Amino acid sequence: MKEIALVAMLLMVGVTGAQSQSPGAQATGASQGASQATLQESKLAESQEALAFGQSIADAMREATNADFAFIAAGQLRPNAQRTKLETGLMYPNEELTVLKLKGKQIRDAFERSFSFYPQANVGFLYFSGCQVGINEGELPGSRIRSVVPDGGLFDNEATYTVAMPTSLAKGALGYFKVWDGSTVPTPRSEPKTLLQIATGKSVVTTAARWFSKV
Repeated sequence: MKEIALVAMLLMVGVTGAQSQSPGAQATGASQGASQATLQESKLAESQEALAFGQSIADAMREATNADFAFIAAGQLRPNAQRTKLETGLMYPNEELTVLKLKGKQIRDAFERSFSFYPQANVGFLYFSGCQVGINEGELPGSRIRSVVPDGGLFDNEATYTVAMPTSLAKGALGYFKVWDGSTVPTPRSEPKTLLQIATGKSVVTTAARWFSKV
């Protein structure tokens, strides 16, 4: 009988101890869950800000040059920019703007490189203007681009298009020398425009992402 009583007491102590610890454990779990949610929300906000700045700058470059398309890489954008001033989103505001003539195949290859790590962060990710891009992120890198749809007309791998971009990118920065030969950057016929010049006075416009999932 004494042994049974002792076992009963030990069981009661164990239950009491578990009950006394459960509120703290629950609080810790809730705190960790809240922290993870906050981090995810923060990353989402940052990506949305980068999207707004990236696409707005690409639009400004295309407008300034009347090019068919425009590219700017994620690594060429400045974090924590002022929402009301587009120029504050430029990492290298005094960099000149260049327009390349590229084949459709090169443009498609550039998008393949851009989306090779998607949806992970990538300094070589391109924000762009002038088209919509259909992707299948489930495919292996190099085989993810399903379609390139220009804002007007059809896309042809063999056709030649004009693409505005920062000069460093035109020269092959961030690995894009694998897509186009940086030595072929044209000499400007007139005084070159800088990114700062084309962005100053323009606002940041929030637009939907210009890529979409397409299986």
